[in-house]
Amino acid sequence: MKKIKILGLAVVLVILVGCEGNNGLVDSVQEDGMPVIEENRGTPQVVENIEDFQKEDEPYDYLRAYRNFDGIVLRNLLTDEVVAEITFSLEEDQAVQEVYEFANGYYGALMIDGVDILRDEDGELVGMSWTGEGNATFFLFDSELNLIDEFEITSDNVNRAWSNVIVFEGNEILIYYYDNWESGLYVYNLMTNLTIRVEIDLDKEIFVSQLHQTDIPNQLAFVGTRTNDEFHTYLGVMDLETGHVQYKRTDFQYNHIVISGNYFLLTERVQPAFMGGVPEGKAMIVNMLTGQEHLLQVEGYESMRGMVIANRYFLTGSHEHIRLYDIVTNEMVLEREPSVQLLPRVESTIGANGEHIEGVYPGIQEFFKLRQGLYAVVFDIGDGTQHMEFIVIEE
Repeated sequence: MKKIKILGLAVVLVILVGCEGNNGLVDSVQEDGMPVIEENRGTPQVVENIEDFQKEDEPYDYLRAYRNFDGIVLRNLLTDEVVAEITFSLEEDQAVQEVYEFANGYYGALMIDGVDILRDEDGELVGMSWTGEGNATFFLFDSELNLIDEFEITSDNVNRAWSNVIVFEGNEILIYYYDNWESGLYVYNLMTNLTIRVEIDLDKEIFVSQLHQTDIPNQLAFVGTRTNDEFHTYLGVMDLETGHVQYKRTDFQYNHIVISGNYFLLTERVQPAFMGGVPEGKAMIVNMLTGQEHLLQVEGYESMRGMVIANRYFLTGSHEHIRLYDIVTNEMVLEREPSVQLLPRVESTIGANGEHIEGVYPGIQEFFKLRQGLYAVVFDIGDGTQHMEFIVIEE
């Protein structure tokens, strides 16, 4: 295994991530496990002063871990402060593929080999692609970002480990992956180096292309295609305890799939107007427990990203506004401009001497849930700084 050295560790902060088990992300469910979709949820509102909704025991809700090409950055989104940072000394064909925030307060990082690195004339990273070969290394950190252990994952141990689900349950680090050649779901234990087949009732004609962790205990979501039916997408859920699998076929032409609460969110492939596309867009939201579909008509940019909140609404927006749609009626129930001034959007250009002049792309960077009833929209102002808007809804 190639040796990895940790070069630096910035200011460390004790982090209590996800102390509610599943980060409190599962909305209310009935006795049969089906989600409750209430007709009269509380009225959503955007708040400017988050201090009115903060509690003394919530200082760590606003910390998020982000992946760099060669490390991890822990950022306080309220203050836009980097509170901790880890940088790895990597070989030329290595890169950090993913970082993980586990519910028990630990962090993980997955480094992969076999990466083609693309750099410009100044040596700056401009892109990378995986060659399809090579091993991986998983690093486990405690809540203070101290390195606990590292584990080598060879291609013989796990089939495409770096594209599947890694969980930290109890004292075990488990990697779930689906082997399409064997038509089976497997779990590899990093602590014991043992691989076990998980018995599930998935049709052998289904080719699984994506496997995702969900907010539902003991269930994994998957995306795939079917033999002789590659033009349709199959969305489903595997129950790890019973082996039961439920799935449905959709012909929605998606660009990206996001697991959002109890839902699949399928963003549209068509580009919005400001990127040379169309002003109108669509977003498909599929209840992963019932298979029920909701097709929303929204603006072009809004169809590219967002999240489902409170088992009722689609939270989305653009560089100009935040919007909330009722996923059942497709009615827009909230619209609000950001409370800060974003820089004008400027496309990248080529200078007089042939140099590349980077453009300015202000807009929404991400959406996430802080706790029950409180959601955040993070704006990139356009100068490298961030601004948060908060959505409060009674649940």
